Amino acid sequence: MKNFLFNNGIGTASISFADKSDNVYLLSIKDRKGKLVYNTAVVTEEKNTAQVKVPTKNMKPGLYSLIIRSAEQIFKVKVFLGNVCSRLKH
Repeated sequence: MKNFLFNNGIGTASISFADKSDNVYLLSIKDRKGKLVYNTAVVTEEKNTAQVKVPTKNMKPGLYSLIIRSAEQIFKVKVFLGNVCSRLKH
């Protein structure tokens, strides 16, 4: 994966990536037990860049495995997902 950017916002995580190897990807997110919690096919634009918004409102806060697959490679990274702010009491 040439470029990768992750932003865990409130209720939605933004995932952006670019690679010149392919234009079709499978983006998957698994919890720490290996359960698939999100899965989507992504077709990149002409510049082979993609931006995906993942709803995280109902995800428990914690570490997740983010996997981006193309025909030529598999990119894996651990990310923190979930709304920590919504769990805090003021």
